[in-house]
Amino acid sequence: MDSLGYSGKADGFARQEPVGGFKAGSTDDNEHFDDWIAFLDEQDGRFGANAQQLDVRGKLTIQALSPDGTPLPGARISVIHPKTDTLVWTARTHGDGRAPLYPNLTVDGYAAAGSTPADGWIVQVEKDGVYQSTRWDGRSSELDVTLDADATPVSVDVCFIIDTTGSMGDEIARIKQTLLSVTAKLRAEGDVSLRYGAVLYRDVGDQYITKTHTFTTDIAAFDAALQDIQASGGGDGPESLNQGLAMAVGDMQWRRDSARVAFLIADAPPHMDYQGDVSYGRSALAAIHHGVRIHTVAASGLDDRGSLVFRQVAQLSSGEFIFIEYGSVAAAAADHGVTAPVASNNLDDILFQHIHNEIVGWGVDDGTVATR
Repeated sequence: MDSLGYSGKADGFARQEPVGGFKAGSTDDNEHFDDWIAFLDEQDGRFGANAQQLDVRGKLTIQALSPDGTPLPGARISVIHPKTDTLVWTARTHGDGRAPLYPNLTVDGYAAAGSTPADGWIVQVEKDGVYQSTRWDGRSSELDVTLDADATPVSVDVCFIIDTTGSMGDEIARIKQTLLSVTAKLRAEGDVSLRYGAVLYRDVGDQYITKTHTFTTDIAAFDAALQDIQASGGGDGPESLNQGLAMAVGDMQWRRDSARVAFLIADAPPHMDYQGDVSYGRSALAAIHHGVRIHTVAASGLDDRGSLVFRQVAQLSSGEFIFIEYGSVAAAAADHGVTAPVASNNLDDILFQHIHNEIVGWGVDDGTVATR
């Protein structure tokens, strides 16, 4: 990116960074679920094996509550088939004590809970060694389970998953400044235990496929490491997003009682032809199980397949789809197939707000506070 903020992209158009930093739009496909299902119907089979068919119809929600009605973040949800005594679903609750259940979801041959057994599922909730079990017929869209436990104080782990291939040069330059801005605002939040970590990824044949920066409370040191990131490599369109996402969800050392949030920032879809990769759908499913909320950030040049993938990952993991604007917010939303309401703001403010909402939404009985 030159000093005027222009960058040459693969689509042949010059982009200009808005004055004051990137402008971005965001939408919540869980909040506008009917629109999301309509979009999936439109995309059904469009990309063949290059995108996964992830059936989220029939979504259910389980909420863990203390005896006084306070939500219990970080509770472990286990759904068991009573006849086979088989564990068919696991999840970890977010700050509002809720976790999703997708009975019809199949990922990489792994079938989720399936239809409700005649006698109902056994739902077990655990928090700090306290257990509560109940039988659920699945007829209501949400199940509340109360157990004698308390919410733990909030701490926040934030993982940045960043495509560092050559076409990401302008976005990476801005993300470096975004982190400084977000950190300064978070310091005003008071005494909150905050850790940053990062997973950087490129593609097979590049200098590295994935590189990690472990979680640390030394934000200054983390920022210094991030300033050294340079964009290089890639070149064939899709990148090793699958491996970067799998590393972030499964290999980063998330704290046991933390709010867990990740930002995937990229401008290209994943390779779906690499043997041995963990697919993005499987990582999104793992994010549910581990309670990691993933907000996906679409940089300029992301194609239609990438938009579908990014929105799938965010929706499954209870995150939002964020897209950098070039031109009007309406045009940018249309480029990504978004028809639901869109919020627009500086990217710095959007990322800060999502982390801030994890803090203020911890143990709060509002099913949407952590994604606004």
